[in-house]
Amino acid sequence: MFTLPIYKAIKASLSNIAPCFFFTGQYAKGKDNTKYIVPAIYIEVPKNLKVAYWGRGIRAARAVPIKIHLINNAPYKSHDNVVQDSALVKHSSMLNQIDTLLEKKHFSTESGRKLSEAFINSETNEHNYLGSQVVSIITYTTDLYFY
Repeated sequence: MFTLPIYKAIKASLSNIAPCFFFTGQYAKGKDNTKYIVPAIYIEVPKNLKVAYWGRGIRAARAVPIKIHLINNAPYKSHDNVVQDSALVKHSSMLNQIDTLLEKKHFSTESGRKLSEAFINSETNEHNYLGSQVVSIITYTTDLYFY
């Protein structure tokens, strides 16, 4: 259903941490020619949602997984040194900032209509190396509302 409002709300909440973009597989394998900014936050909202009609023009999607991808530079992944340690400390700090801002957060429209229930951290996949970058993904589960 129409997920652009929730994407914009999440982006507004996280834009002080790093530039935010809609996730379209920017750093996925097989997309070698794709350019992406580092550090960056990619917001992945499901393409297909099962939506229930609640009446009075309200529709809802239950238990929607929303993934927040954080990509950072992490040179020398195979070495234990000060440069690598500081890069991973920065990455972990940014992950904590994201989780602090989103965990248990409700989103609403400017007019006060509810866009989501509380975001609940349901899965974390940390420190995946991709060349000289490190990627971590936090998955939040929530209910979304459409009007």
